[in-house]
Amino acid sequence: MPYQQFSERGVAAIERAGELARSGAVGPAHLLAAVLEVSGPLGEMAAVAHAPAAPKGRARAEPPPGPVIHFDSMSRQAVSSAGAWAAKRGTRAGPEDLLVVLVDQHSPSVVAALARMGPDSDRLRQAALRLLGLPDEYGTVTLDPLPPAGSADRSALSIEDLPADAWAALQDRQRRLPVHRVRRGSDWAAVVVNEQRAVLKLGARQKLSPDETHSLLHHHRRAVEDVGTEALPDITGAPAPAPRRLKVAWLRWTVQRY
Repeated sequence: MPYQQFSERGVAAIERAGELARSGAVGPAHLLAAVLEVSGPLGEMAAVAHAPAAPKGRARAEPPPGPVIHFDSMSRQAVSSAGAWAAKRGTRAGPEDLLVVLVDQHSPSVVAALARMGPDSDRLRQAALRLLGLPDEYGTVTLDPLPPAGSADRSALSIEDLPADAWAALQDRQRRLPVHRVRRGSDWAAVVVNEQRAVLKLGARQKLSPDETHSLLHHHRRAVEDVGTEALPDITGAPAPAPRRLKVAWLRWTVQRY
């Protein structure tokens, strides 16, 4: 993860979140706990012990060598949004920037953690804003969009929550898959790719949301694989090509930054 948009204290908070997550993925609640440890005034408000202050010096461009830390989609959104928000103000993001973004993000884990610890989220946010030299009434921070459902680590929408006519059209395609024409692995790979393209075209034609299109892609791919496994067990044993990404600008940050 790039650290150019973060101060040394901000980097310390992110790294601490990784330590708190241990071997699992870093979530917003881990970031919150790390922020409250690194930021003394905010930690005192939440009545938690905070870590020793990071040594002064020039902010690091990259973290020291160590285990790779995985961030879930919500924590990636928080980190990315905090960095972008600080950059717009001509500064580097620290734990206070992360705290404001985490409160504005309203993730269930952060809301639950603050409820358990006791501090009012509005008061905590105002305290962070004061530490940043910003007014208490500062508006909600704009968050980077999340990747669509059914991609990255976000679960696909259930079939019941998807447009019935779109799924019916895909079921019809599943029944008409040209399995009788498949003679080798490359033939089956072409079928799978063609079905992926069909879902993307269907999503564009019906003006479906990225969440709906990616979820349809997820469910249709599994159904196609099931048909292939049953009809062509000797050919479809090899893994099929990975699904294509939607070509939408707001999705590129997941690749460029992480």
